[in-house]
Amino acid sequence: MRSTSGFVVLDQYRTIVHWRSQRQKTVAQSTADAEFNATAFALEEAIWLQKLQEALYRRGNGSEEEEGRLLVSAFNDNQACIASLMNGQFKPSIRHVGVKYFWLRELVRDGDVDI
Repeated sequence: MRSTSGFVVLDQYRTIVHWRSQRQKTVAQSTADAEFNATAFALEEAIWLQKLQEALYRRGNGSEEEEGRLLVSAFNDNQACIASLMNGQFKPSIRHVGVKYFWLRELVRDGDVDI
């Protein structure tokens, strides 16, 4: 009864740099809940890789200046998940989904992630 989440991280040249697939640790009550879990799972990894790249780039060229951040794009096929992240109409019924939902919502609102 648990969904499987998976993602592929591509660089700017559309080359695969990381991928992963695993069973979700919790049972989702709806497909939207499962998609929130999957999207959060993927974005945690993508943001970590982005921060690693930024740290390596800064250290490598000797500059401490903040380079322009790359926008992280997440592709999702669940219309309820996409719409609720874009307009904020979703009210999560389970706490663990709510935490992920509000974290994702904040990333979208601040312009750090494009859904």
